[in-house]
Amino acid sequence: MIHLLLQKNMTFDEMSGLEPTMALAKSSKVMLYMNLWTSVCLCNGATETVIDIIYGINHQPPDLLIAVVLKCDDYRGPSIV
Repeated sequence: MIHLLLQKNMTFDEMSGLEPTMALAKSSKVMLYMNLWTSVCLCNGATETVIDIIYGINHQPPDLLIAVVLKCDDYRGPSIV
C-alpha cells in the first residue's frame, strides 16, 4: 500500500477536497470526483485503475510522489505513449 503525503500547508479547498493522506496501491480502482476534461471522458464518476506510481530518483514511499498513472478505459484523448 502506498501512502500519498500531500502538501499539508495547503488548505482543503486548494487541494480540491483531497485529504492530506490517502492510500493507493497498483491495480486499485479510483474514481474521479470532478470533471477534469469532459471532452475526452475524464469525468466525475469515471472509475480508473492505478497502473503505476512514480517517485523521483532515489525516492520511495513515504516520500511525495511525482505522478499516479491510471488506465482509463473510456479515455478518448491524445496518447502520451
